[in-house]
Parts: sequence; structure tokens; C-alpha cells
Amino acid sequence: MLTIDANVFVSAASTTEIQYTASIAFFARILQMHKRIYCPTIVLPETVAGIIRPTNNSQLASITASGLSQLPGLTLVVLDDALASAASDIILQCRLRGADAIYLAVAQEYGTTLITWDQELLTRGPSVVPTMTPTDWLFSHPTG
Repeated sequence: MLTIDANVFVSAASTTEIQYTASIAFFARILQMHKRIYCPTIVLPETVAGIIRPTNNSQLASITASGLSQLPGLTLVVLDDALASAASDIILQCRLRGADAIYLAVAQEYGTTLITWDQELLTRGPSVVPTMTPTDWLFSHPTG
């Protein structure tokens, strides 16, 4: 089971992104393996913003959001009081931005590995849950 940061969806959406190829390979593998995915609902607006702000391409942002919403195995987790409290505790522990702590709180709640390109999450997240890049996850889950 996985929790995937919005930056991985953003990277997979545009061929100009540095991590495009690795992100596409990651999504191909998790679809092949029928992985369960738990993401906070903020993944949708964060992904749209991550695409439209640098590209001004509303069509790409819209298509990506639609594809994300229909991703097989995806459960979108609503930020309720308990999850907000857990995220606040993670902020106190790890000194992270609010949205990043929400991803970690979801991963903690569902016992998932957090997949991200964010260096701060990769450094501070492992004190809460297993945290790795899509490339590292692919390496640890070879085909065959």
C-alpha cells in the first residue's frame, strides 16, 4: 500500500519534468501490481496547481486531475479532526509544512509507504513512515 505525494503526479504529467520518466515507470508498475493507494483529498488541488502554475496549461491540469481521480486502487482520504490532529503532531515532531504533514498522517493512518520527490519529506518523513522516491521504490520492487 502506498501514499503518493502530488509532486509525483505532477512529474508524470509533463515530459519536461526532470523526473518524468521515473514517475511514468513508477505508475506503470503500481498499476501492473494493482497497488492500493491512499492519498489525502488535497492531492487533487495540489496536483492541478503544480501543473497549471508553471505551465499555464489548464487542459493538461484538467486531464491529469481527471486521470488521478480515476486511478485504479485509489482511495481519497478526507481531512477530518483526527487526521488534522495527527498532522499537527507530525508538524511538531518533524517541522514540516502543513500539506506535507497531511500526507504523512494519511500514510501513518493506513500503514503505507510515502512516495515523494520532496527532499524535505525524504529526510524527515522516515521518522513517521517509510518514505522513498519513485526510483527507490521501483528498485526495491523489480519486475519478474
